[in-house]
Order: sequence, then structure tokens, then C-alpha cells
Amino acid sequence: MKKVAIILTFIASPLLALPFIIHEVHHRQPYAYVLFSLFLALVAFLYPPTHDLWRHNMMYYSYVQHPADSLFVTQNGLDYVLYSLTALFAKCNIPFEYVRFLLVFFSYVIYFKVFKEVAAQNTILRGSSTNYVNCFWLMFFFIPFFDICCGLRQGFAVALYTYGVYLFYLKGKTCLGCVFLLLSVFTHFSMISVLPLVFLVKFKPFQINIKWALVLAVVAYAISLALFGYLNNSVEAVGEQSTYTTGSQGVGSDYVASRSIRSHITHAIYYCMAIPLIVFTLKGRIPESKMYYLANWLLVLCGLMLPYYTVTTRYVLIFMTISIPMFIANCTSTKTLLFRLEFLFVFLTFGIRAFHERHTILNLSKEYYIAAPVPVILAQEYDKTWLFTTQNDWVNW
Repeated sequence: MKKVAIILTFIASPLLALPFIIHEVHHRQPYAYVLFSLFLALVAFLYPPTHDLWRHNMMYYSYVQHPADSLFVTQNGLDYVLYSLTALFAKCNIPFEYVRFLLVFFSYVIYFKVFKEVAAQNTILRGSSTNYVNCFWLMFFFIPFFDICCGLRQGFAVALYTYGVYLFYLKGKTCLGCVFLLLSVFTHFSMISVLPLVFLVKFKPFQINIKWALVLAVVAYAISLALFGYLNNSVEAVGEQSTYTTGSQGVGSDYVASRSIRSHITHAIYYCMAIPLIVFTLKGRIPESKMYYLANWLLVLCGLMLPYYTVTTRYVLIFMTISIPMFIANCTSTKTLLFRLEFLFVFLTFGIRAFHERHTILNLSKEYYIAAPVPVILAQEYDKTWLFTTQNDWVNW
């Protein structure tokens, strides 16, 4: 009866139902995780299309005017998922908001599913509601809501990659895991750089421990600094990535030089999220496994990409999505200094990003509709007129 009442309340007003949903999540009710995912997807549905999301919306309207001839559409080589969905929705006259609704919803379903099953393997979390709840909020604040909602391709691709690795290593579902891993590549081309690692760590020569990973990361960083011109040309071969290396957002560009002190502090805090996880691993708290070896190689990759301001955040995100489930699976107490530091860094990262988006949220978005009935929310749309009339409001902010 309680479940039905909460679902009906959610339909009447997702915001009104939110406290009850969170209460049920704390009591580990499976349906509550789905409702929470739906709530966050509705928040994304109402979020205004700025920056990358603006480009995706404009692409949608171009498909409305000039429908795609093929079922599979791409504009960047391998990135079929978003573009194909956008072209399909445009052809069916379904607003673009539904595309990001689906991608955000499935991203959270994936992350919550991984969390639930990993937490279930930890006897400490099974026997302690406090530890379970603390670990849940650690996972929640880590999940990059704004990256998934505003970037779509990269954020969703990382979620697919994480689930593919989880199926491949922890559930023993090799074929299904490979499907999700390939889908991640077809969502964002950059995932092709981390795909081979999933298979290479099955072989003994590639099974390195955390100490070797740190040494290799430092060496990779030094090589990257010394030979970044050669590396730039190599990365440029895959197209769009050159924007972040040799292009307008690359090493020494005006974009990087013009970043504010606040932006650099935000990036520093973002990188700090990895430190407690590395220390936790150095202390021998995480047993050696294929996921352990994969995380170590991702750390090396982070070192290699560290000179590239924008690209680094992508690889740190992938490293974190693999490391945090292992951290939760082997957590013995949420009262330790390492856990509190990790929670502090992920909370600060989430909070700073939300603060950075405050103008968009308060002045441009339709988030106030989150208190309205679900049918009213799903009737909202940011049309082409809105895209053009408000562009300067966020470009100049």
C-alpha cells in the first residue's frame, strides 16, 4: 500500500514524493531506486539546453527539417547512439527533451544497480544501515549529473562502460558485458582508448599493482609533457579530440589561459577525489582482481593525459567509476578518515558544479515544474525560438 501511495504521489508531484522516495532508498526498496532515477531524469528533462546541449538541440531541429535517410546516424565517426536517437525522435516528432530524459534515466539505473549489488557483497554494509546510507550518498554525489545531462555522450558512455566492466568481471556475463562496452564506444568515440584495457588485464604481463601504476603514471606524465607535440598529432587522428589538445582548448591555448582561479580550484578538487582511493588501495584494502588491474591502468592513462586540461577530467571520471564500487565493496567503516575525505571531495565537486550552474538553473530553467504533475512536466519543451532568444544569456555568463 505504501509503494502504491508513493508512486501516485510521484505522478501528482515528483518533488512532493522525493522525501518518501529517499526514505525508501535508505530502506533498500528496489522500486525506490527506479523512482529516484525517474526523478533525476525529470530534472534533466526540465534543464535548459546550454553549451553542448544547445548544439544537440540545434542538431535535433536540423533533423526535423532534413530527416535522416538511415536508421544509424553519426557525425563523429563512431558516435552513433545519441545522433541516431536524435534523428529517430526528430522523425517521429518527439521533442529532444525525451532523449536526455532516457539517457539520464538509464545512467542512474545503471549506477544504482551497480551500487546495490556491490553493497550487497559487503557484510559490513548489509548489517549497518548507517554505513549503507553513507555509501549510497557517496555514490550519488559522485555520479556526474551535469556531465550526463549537459554533455550526454560522454556521461552516458562512461555509465555504459562501467556496467559493461561490471558484467564482464563481476557477473561473468562476457557476451552481455561486451555489448555494453561496444555501446559505450558507439556513444562516445573516446571510450575506444580504454576498451582494450578490459581485455589486456586478463593476461599476466598487464596485471600491475598500484605501486607500479603510480610509477608508470609519473613516467607517462613526464613523457607526455616532453613529447606532447607528437602525442597531439596522434590524438588528432581521431578527429574531435584534437580540439582539446592542439585545438582551441589544447595545451597553451587562450581557453586554458583564460580559465579563472575558481575553475582551476574546481579542477584541483576534482582530481583530489582520486587521492583517498589511491591511498586506500596502497594500504592493501582492495584485493587484487581484474577490476583492480583495470583501475591501475586507468590511473596510468590519467597520468598520460594530465597535461591536457579538458581531456584529463574524462579519464579521471572513468578511473573513479571503476574505483568507487571497489572502494564501497571493501569499505569496513564510513567513520574512517579516508571515507570522510572521499565524501568531502565528491560532495564539494558536486556542490561547486551546481553553484557554477546557478544562473542556468535559477534564471533559464523550468525546474519549478518539478513540483507539477508528471504529465505537465512532460509537456514542457525548449523550442527553436527559445534556443535563439536566450543564447546570449548563457554565452555571456
